[in-house]
Amino acid sequence: MDSLEFTVAQQSKIDSWIEGQILRIKNMGNIPYDGELRIYAEENNTLEGSRDINLDPSEETNFDLASMFPTGTYQIRVPLSNETFANVKVVRLPTFFEKLGNSISGITGGAVYGVKTAATSTIGIIFITLIVLALIAFGARTAIVRSSRKKVWERETQLATKRKTEIMREKGYIPSVSKKSAREDDEMKSFVQSLAKRAAEEPKPFKPVPKGEGTYINLHDEPKERGGSAFGSMFDF
Repeated sequence: MDSLEFTVAQQSKIDSWIEGQILRIKNMGNIPYDGELRIYAEENNTLEGSRDINLDPSEETNFDLASMFPTGTYQIRVPLSNETFANVKVVRLPTFFEKLGNSISGITGGAVYGVKTAATSTIGIIFITLIVLALIAFGARTAIVRSSRKKVWERETQLATKRKTEIMREKGYIPSVSKKSAREDDEMKSFVQSLAKRAAEEPKPFKPVPKGEGTYINLHDEPKERGGSAFGSMFDF
């Protein structure tokens, strides 16, 4: 039985629809789509937005129109799908940088328009950087001031303690170092003098040493001529 060969033609088709302010895109073809999606928002003038998409067959993606256009009511046109959507309300909340840019423009008398303004982003980044640097400088200064105050407090505490001790010594609550040393010296001198006095008052020790018959000598006496010393008589036989 002969086999039959079929050739399926490649078809590229993109479908689009809108839900609220969300634009949905789906690849309805049988081949992948990789390219740029252009979107036009028409009100008093025409705004253009674009996104790069890469979709396999039957794959879909979506975009919030507020990420491309400011707040307003538009007629949205998608050339890739050949679709046009009327009366599409877009509500876009300004970012922090845009709020900052609008505030600065209001002060300088200028005006900032557009979805993505490079000047606004640059000003915002510079402003945030300055704030961060200011916070860092403030933190460093605070740490230095606290350290300096701590050192001053410690020095004043030491001086106050020293002055308090001096006042207590002046009033006699705490003996001064010089008086204490003098009292200790006087006590030591008195102790030495009392020892010397006791030693002078005590009788000299005697030890009987036989010298012949019925004779004793004092060890503290001057040496005798015969022995040459008090101990010489001990060996005189």
